[in-house]
Amino acid sequence: ERTLRRCWTLGQTAGRLVVTAQDATAMDVARWDGSRVLFDRILADVPCSSDGTLRRDPRAAGKWTVAAAFRVHRVQISLLLRALALLAPGGRLVYSTCSLNPVENEAVVSAALRQCENVCLAAPGSEFDVFDVGMSSWPVPAPDFAQSGTLWSAFEDVPDAAREDIVATMFPTGIDGLDRCRRILPHHGNCGGFFFAVLEKAGSAKQVELPPACGDSRASVPPVCDPSPEHAAGLREFFGLPDGVNLRRRSDVSPLWCVETPRLSEIATPEGTLGCGLPVFCDARPDPRWPSEAPWRVCHEAAGWLGRLGGPRVVVLDTQRFLNLLQHRQAQGPDAVAALGCAGMAPGSCVFGLSGEDGRGICVSGVVAADSVVVVSPADVCRRFQEVVARMPAR
Repeated sequence: ERTLRRCWTLGQTAGRLVVTAQDATAMDVARWDGSRVLFDRILADVPCSSDGTLRRDPRAAGKWTVAAAFRVHRVQISLLLRALALLAPGGRLVYSTCSLNPVENEAVVSAALRQCENVCLAAPGSEFDVFDVGMSSWPVPAPDFAQSGTLWSAFEDVPDAAREDIVATMFPTGIDGLDRCRRILPHHGNCGGFFFAVLEKAGSAKQVELPPACGDSRASVPPVCDPSPEHAAGLREFFGLPDGVNLRRRSDVSPLWCVETPRLSEIATPEGTLGCGLPVFCDARPDPRWPSEAPWRVCHEAAGWLGRLGGPRVVVLDTQRFLNLLQHRQAQGPDAVAALGCAGMAPGSCVFGLSGEDGRGICVSGVVAADSVVVVSPADVCRRFQEVVARMPAR
């Protein structure tokens, strides 16, 4: 799961599973000897337009647009291809969405099957026969369908002006076996709409390499690059990062600064498609809270990592002050700033952490100004930490 706030919920229910926060289109896993780890079972529950949830939340209908499916189609293919690359020979993968749109469902499955050798659709089991089977043909609406009512049955019919949004993989490709997919409609079980397909890799299949989705470079994972020393020097000095911290960026134009550990370096693919580690800093948008000489924001996903690392931008608080800061999420006035130990600290992003051995990694990201302190980690993360700290034995 890429978003930390959803990781909290998943972590509470996942039991013995390991929950990671990273971009799944670039996920890779290796053993200590460097060999790749493949999985026997994979669930690829991908982002979608969520039109299947309209029964549960009718208000969402006012926000839904035809273009919503177009925006996620390429990402869905990239996610499915990466998951198939990590699937072991003989393994099974379930692709699912909470959408009923074939552009997000059968079209994605078809595109993946055309690019992957020795991968096929498997029958989901007789208990699922009560649900609708997958579609073998469907029209694709124009981006302005709400106004024009235009539908296209083949990519050749799409005018050049619309091909920025409409790509060939959105249309039926003649792949056999799509009737093995299943579409769950709300009346089937007093539920929302849902789609799933079971894909199986043959036992003799070779590892599938991840090509750019849809043949479009915009959908591929941007290459990892090393920022120039001059570009990174100011950030390293401001946060007091040791030389052993390996800063990487997705690209020269990416706002994210990530940390790649030596372990991740071992499993990086030659093509550089592996995600570059934990997002730690982000170039801050123009905002009075971030001074021009320190225009970086600490990603809340990395607050715990930075807290354990220490440095001049890490403020360690006792239990009471930490809980008070989480509850109010800000402190106003020079006296309040001084009470938190931030007097004299240069304005900019920082990390607030809980003191003591039990508090290692319990940290939130924030920003310090001359007369105020503000927590910028999400409110649900702060609430979760409040619950965790409250359960700790008194010191």
